[in-house]
Amino acid sequence: MEEERKKSEKEEFREPELSDFEKKEISKFQGMRTKVQISEDEKKRLEELARAAEEIKLTNDEATVLDMLTRRKFLDQIVREFNLALRPLGKPLYSPEKIKEILNSLEDKKQVKKITVNEKEVWISTEHYSEKLFGTDRL
Repeated sequence: MEEERKKSEKEEFREPELSDFEKKEISKFQGMRTKVQISEDEKKRLEELARAAEEIKLTNDEATVLDMLTRRKFLDQIVREFNLALRPLGKPLYSPEKIKEILNSLEDKKQVKKITVNEKEVWISTEHYSEKLFGTDRL
């Protein structure tokens, strides 16, 4: 009885027979597979980017601050935006000194740049900064 059940299951889930036309069409597309070729310069650039991504290890706080820097911001703007996300979660708020420590560690990792304007510090992401200087082309 068990064997009959297995036999009937196999018959139920059998693949449908293909017509000659369908077989021809499938064979056309199987022969069309092509291999993408990458130049040596592109390979080197991709390897450099992969190594750079491995070297940079960010904490959650650093990643959050870096994500906020889509344009130039003063320290008080960064603190306000950072704490705005923490307040509804009931987490303790960060002081400007703590945020400045995070920004300094990001500056050491060359992820942000500090610009002094009218005796105030403005922080900007180096990625955003380089896009503004050299254009918006990305790999």
